[in-house]
Amino acid sequence: MSFNPERLNIKDLTIEEPETKPGVTLNMERDIGETDWEEMEERLGDEKKQWNAFCTMAAEMKILDPNIDLDLSESDWQTIEDILENLKTKNLWGSFDEEAKNVKIMDPERIPDISPKEWVKIKQNLAEEYKQKKNWWSLAPRFAKWKILDPKQDLGIDEITWENMKEELENLRQAGKTERPRWQTFARFAAALKILDPKLNLNLSQEEWEGMRSQLELGRNKDRSIFSMMASNMKILAAEKVEVTDEGLEITMPEANKSIESEAPVMPEKRNF
Repeated sequence: MSFNPERLNIKDLTIEEPETKPGVTLNMERDIGETDWEEMEERLGDEKKQWNAFCTMAAEMKILDPNIDLDLSESDWQTIEDILENLKTKNLWGSFDEEAKNVKIMDPERIPDISPKEWVKIKQNLAEEYKQKKNWWSLAPRFAKWKILDPKQDLGIDEITWENMKEELENLRQAGKTERPRWQTFARFAAALKILDPKLNLNLSQEEWEGMRSQLELGRNKDRSIFSMMASNMKILAAEKVEVTDEGLEITMPEANKSIESEAPVMPEKRNF
C-alpha cells in the first residue's frame, strides 16, 4: 500500500469561531500525514495474524480514505468470508455484525447475505440484552452497525431508548471533566449517534474536541489502532454530511477553513429507524 497525498488532511479542516455570532464551534487541527499513513499501514499488515483486528482497522482506514488499497488477495478474502460463516454457524451474532459491518466498509460487494431470520436473531439476542443491562454506551454503536449493514432495516429504536442514549452522551460528556475521562468511548458513542441521526445536534465543545485530540495524539505516539479508531470517529463528527447507503458510509467533509457553527437541535418528525 502506497501513500496517497490526496488523503484526508485533518489540519486543513481548521474551523474558526465566529467573531459576532455566539455558540459553540468545532475546532479540529490534526494532520494525518505520510508518516501516520505509513505506520498505520505497517500496523495493518501485522494485524493479518488476527483477522478481526485487521478488519476493524481496515474499515477505519477506509473511512479515512475510501480509495485506500487494502492489498487483500482472493485467499485473504476467502479467509474473511469463512470467518463470517463460522460466526453464523456458531450463532455468535455479537461478533458477526461487527465483522460484517467492517467488510461492508472495506468492500460493499463482499457483504455477506443476511436472511430475515438471521436479522431477527441479531436484533433479539443483542438489543434486549443491552437494554436490560442499560448498557446504552454499547447499544448505540450496535444500532449504528446495523444501519450500516442495511439502511432499510427497522432497528426498533423507540423514543425511550433514543432518549436514554442521548442521556448517556451527556453522562460521557460529564465524565470528560473527571480525572478519568473516557474520550475514546465518547468519540465512538457520539459518532454512532450521528450515524443514526445526522440531524441531531451533539453540542460538541472545544473542551471535548481537545479531549478527543489528546486520545488521537496518544494513538499517534503509542498505538496506531487507537489512532485509526479516533481519527475515523472524529472524521464522522467533523463531517458536514454523513449518509448511510447500500455502499456503506458516505461522508462529506466541510471545505477547508470553513466555520461549522453549532445549530439549534433539529429532531426529525419521524426517524428512519
